[in-house]
Amino acid sequence: SGQSPILGEISDIRSRLVVTQTTVNAFSNRWNEFDKMMADIRDKSSQIETLQNKIVSLEQRLGHRAEKITEFDDRSRRSNLVIYGIQEQSGEDEQMLREKVISHPFGRKLGHNCKSVARIHRLGRSHQNGPVIVYFQDFAENETIMRNARKLKGTNISISNDYSSSTRHKRRLLWQSGKEGRENGKKVTLIRDKLK
Repeated sequence: SGQSPILGEISDIRSRLVVTQTTVNAFSNRWNEFDKMMADIRDKSSQIETLQNKIVSLEQRLGHRAEKITEFDDRSRRSNLVIYGIQEQSGEDEQMLREKVISHPFGRKLGHNCKSVARIHRLGRSHQNGPVIVYFQDFAENETIMRNARKLKGTNISISNDYSSSTRHKRRLLWQSGKEGRENGKKVTLIRDKLK
């Protein structure tokens, strides 16, 4: 009979111990799940980092390839010149355009008798006075015309080398960046896609 309160307390302690053990087990299970989630997150994080490195590498390779394509495109255009300011006549065909370009800007203005014009045509829509692109079979003739192009200064006609759209964009940005130097009296020259 004196043991009865003690046995009741022991039973109560056992009940609390079972509840505590259940709570500890539940916490342990949750901790294990959390550990597993953290391991998964570390694994995914590692995979993401690997993928990011691959993306950076691919972007660098793609940029390098794009530069090579631009370089190839510019080389394939080396023998072309673009002429601006040639008025378009109604009914103009390739032969009329050829005669007009060879006799007027090249012949009269530059004093050069062109012999290696292989192709000539306008860029853009007809009746828009679009620029004229001329392909020379002889690159030396192209260079001769470009050396003498300064004689066209003060006229409405200008001549430039033919570049890819990427190089033209670079040149436009470079020319704008050299504006301050030109305004300060410095000589600024564009050579292909470099400012000197």
